[in-house]
Amino acid sequence: MLLKKLLKKKVREVLAVKFLSVMITASLLLTCVSGWANAMPAPAGMLPGVPAALTSINTNIIPFNVGHVTESLYNGQGKVLVTIQDLHSHKQTQENINSILKILDKKYGIKNIWLEGASGQLDTSWITNIKDKDLREKTVNTLLNKGRLTGGELFSIQSGRTDILKGLENREVYLKNFERLNEIYNNKKEIQQYLPQIRAILNARIEKYFSAQNKKINSLQEKNKSGEIKADRFFNSIIRASKRAGIDLTKYDQIVKYLYILNSQKYINFEKVKKEISEILKELKNVLTYQQYKTLLDKVNNKETETEFYKDIKRFAEEKEILSKYEEAAKFFGYIEYNDLLNPIELARQEDELVNEIETRFARTGYELEVLFLKNYFRLIENYLNNKITADEYGYFENNKEKFKELWIKYVDADGIIDINKYFSLFDDFYKDNVERNRYFIE
Repeated sequence: MLLKKLLKKKVREVLAVKFLSVMITASLLLTCVSGWANAMPAPAGMLPGVPAALTSINTNIIPFNVGHVTESLYNGQGKVLVTIQDLHSHKQTQENINSILKILDKKYGIKNIWLEGASGQLDTSWITNIKDKDLREKTVNTLLNKGRLTGGELFSIQSGRTDILKGLENREVYLKNFERLNEIYNNKKEIQQYLPQIRAILNARIEKYFSAQNKKINSLQEKNKSGEIKADRFFNSIIRASKRAGIDLTKYDQIVKYLYILNSQKYINFEKVKKEISEILKELKNVLTYQQYKTLLDKVNNKETETEFYKDIKRFAEEKEILSKYEEAAKFFGYIEYNDLLNPIELARQEDELVNEIETRFARTGYELEVLFLKNYFRLIENYLNNKITADEYGYFENNKEKFKELWIKYVDADGIIDINKYFSLFDDFYKDNVERNRYFIE
């Protein structure tokens, strides 16, 4: 009787608190990438053209509330290397990395964790040796809040494996680049004052050379970037523009997936979902074993298994042939599954590619195409001078630098008043060494 009461209490906690937690997680995902709208939701199930293996990777290894598998490569060897993209000094990101490491360790076992920004063997026993539990936890939380503790270090501390961490860096190369980064930050104020001047000149050239259609696209981009308009309005306009330009959207598969996710959310009654899940749990309690039911509810109290809770409810409800009675819950479960299929990095890349394709098709003259190149290249310059450029962007940046300089003189600074090379030279060695770091990381 006591066990039944405890289970009932747990069910209430699940519906009152954890359901909201997952919905907030899903909402955060939807606000972290640009919004898409314009289509009725597709039937729940697998998206056409999505490889089953990719679905398995995303669904069964990393739950979407802690991360996404964005790329995988099989090289024929027995070793497995997992690279986790980090957002430094961000508490939630480090906690998510810790969760990912826990999941991978539980399922496969982790032998070593290699960290950038460090060299040689690392040791976290200085924290684990703190005998007072409250003081130890307070120390960890303080370091996390201040951005001084990584997800790898958190995993090492919580697992008690104080010698699992190793540094990836060549100490000499890293320290030299750290000095360059310090110089970059010392010049940041000057750089920040310099960028608006370029932007103003470039906007004048856009006004002079862009077609009416591209002026509208550019205006929409600026308003979306500044938050002046909502993402839905921006992307609805972009979709309409792509249709006018005759663009085949099927090649933008991540956009199609995200389009379904956004529209699924519109057509789901979440209050009704909560009630239906409560009803499903009541039915499952009568047909599952005690251990099955307890295991199901236990998954709710763990960040690494919270998403699995909903997937298991769906699986059990289908097996017991009761899901067909709960339409809103079925739509919600499909919504959860589609979130697993989303690759945020590829989605952002496809967004840029689609806008560029629209603008290129709308361009009417060679002059407009050249100014369009300057506009897109300037975005890379901003990332470059703010130390935010990606490895792929840097490759394009380097390969097209001479073209930019030629068009820069032609359209922007014919008199050579603005010394753009002054800032390029400051960053060149920094990024070249970063490329070198990537090379020896792989080795």
